[in-house]
Amino acid sequence: MLEVVKWKDIYVNWKLIAGRLAPELLEPVHLEHIKFQYEDTNHSIYGYDWIYKDDYKERINEVTKNSFSFLFFGDSLNKGTLQTADYLIKAKDDSELLAAVWLYSFITDILNDLPENLRGNSFRWLRAVQHGILSKLKDKNMLWHHSMRRLLPEFYFSYVLDDLEIKGYDSIIELGVINAKLIKNHYVIVLYNSYREGK
Repeated sequence: MLEVVKWKDIYVNWKLIAGRLAPELLEPVHLEHIKFQYEDTNHSIYGYDWIYKDDYKERINEVTKNSFSFLFFGDSLNKGTLQTADYLIKAKDDSELLAAVWLYSFITDILNDLPENLRGNSFRWLRAVQHGILSKLKDKNMLWHHSMRRLLPEFYFSYVLDDLEIKGYDSIIELGVINAKLIKNHYVIVLYNSYREGK
């Protein structure tokens, strides 16, 4: 039988845990808006990117100075991670919606690569929390396509999950807060916006 977890209970726990471990998760996600000139008349560059902070200058230089090569041959993230970036930015200062996006993405990434030990009761808890979050996301029309397999740019608990048995939803939320904090500390969300001279 599937456990039932209500969104309000999930959010109360998120807010308590984030307030203690990562208060920055209760604030809007920072966005770097990069406007740059690109003279190709057939193409433009517009969209989000998660950039690892150590690679920031190199990545921005690649996009702005070698745009053609970036557009056709550059590394790009999958659509799921880009959709997550879009939703985090759209959530603005709605800490409840930010929590829903961060936590739903975290749980979906676990479920898409579920370790054997998390099957059974642990799986039921993960699905119950994911289902509880969906009510909040559906209200805001924030849903990922089912084919989007990876929703976050990085996952930090591969080995921990192999040794974990979930007995309630508090541990899921705590790991979700820590994962989101690590991502926010290591990555910058960027919005590229190219333009042609005179436009």
